[in-house]
Amino acid sequence: MMEGRWFDISQSGNESTGTPNFSKTPSPSNVETIGNTPRITITTVNQGRPRIDLTTGGGGGDNSGLRMRSVRVDQTPARPAGALTGLNIPSIKGLTLPVFEGPSNPIHLNEFLKKYPPSTTTHQSIAGSWVFVKRNNTNPGYPLSKPDNFACAEKAKAVIDDTITRLQSYETDGVTTRGYLLEKVFKSAAGELRDLAVKHNYTCGAWFVPVSTQRVDKVFTELSRSIIAGELSRTFAHAVKATVMNVPRVPPEMHLVNVIVPDAWDKEANRKVLDVLLNFYGLAPSGCKPELFVQIGYGNFHKSKGDSCTFTPQDFFNRHEINQARFAVTKERSFSRGKILGNRLGMGLIDKVNPTGEKANTHETAN
Repeated sequence: MMEGRWFDISQSGNESTGTPNFSKTPSPSNVETIGNTPRITITTVNQGRPRIDLTTGGGGGDNSGLRMRSVRVDQTPARPAGALTGLNIPSIKGLTLPVFEGPSNPIHLNEFLKKYPPSTTTHQSIAGSWVFVKRNNTNPGYPLSKPDNFACAEKAKAVIDDTITRLQSYETDGVTTRGYLLEKVFKSAAGELRDLAVKHNYTCGAWFVPVSTQRVDKVFTELSRSIIAGELSRTFAHAVKATVMNVPRVPPEMHLVNVIVPDAWDKEANRKVLDVLLNFYGLAPSGCKPELFVQIGYGNFHKSKGDSCTFTPQDFFNRHEINQARFAVTKERSFSRGKILGNRLGMGLIDKVNPTGEKANTHETAN
């Protein structure tokens, strides 16, 4: 992409009829529009005027549901991390996040997944950290405005800072244990953070699954299809995202696949999401973490040592049940694969292999 220019592929008009409705207002001198559907707008940005324009939601997309989200970012003015990814946005000229927004024909989804496999899509090439597949173009559980986002984050940071101060000031009296004090303080802080999230409509979160580079494409593809028209689409889960290659603070041999939910504190609804991940895909997530916690840096390595997950699989199932569910999925898939290979072998579509490693023809030779 040329420096000082960014591309925004969008479609406007009456969504119910699919009829484009382009404005008749003359475009500014720095805007060039190419084509009708989809419309490609090339905007020349004045390098002398730093600005930030975060596109975190809204409509758009062509008839297949495919949409490229464009974000212009400058170092100044300094802003908190965007609500879209929860990660600090790098100070680069342009940031483009691949986003697929359903519902859509499965063929178009497959094209998107082939174009942006997490295992080979690099952090530098798209200048972003995630590849998204969303059920639709809404963002449930996100603040309705940027001021709400920033206000909620600042208040949440104040709660965490106050918690750390209280922990440092407490002294055990010989009867009350340190563990009891920690539990009491963190329980109080967790309640305050939840109240803040509800007040500012910042309840969204995600079940996060660490996946190896060898498996990330398969896992992301399965969950993406599921969120559009599968088992996950029957839950309140809203989107699936996966980290790409060379993301800071993520080991090079690992990726994160997140199943995004509108409310990280809804126990019953999150149980249904976890049930699908375990019993249909054999995945045991590490936990469910609110997006608000990610934005303020409240995690496992935070100096408060607090629990940043609202739920873990162990809150719903014991270790034996989790292992049994994962084993059952693995066994079923192995059986299905063996059955398919056996049928192909019996039909003579593939060759047998004898113990010496040489292929043996499956067809009988005539005498």
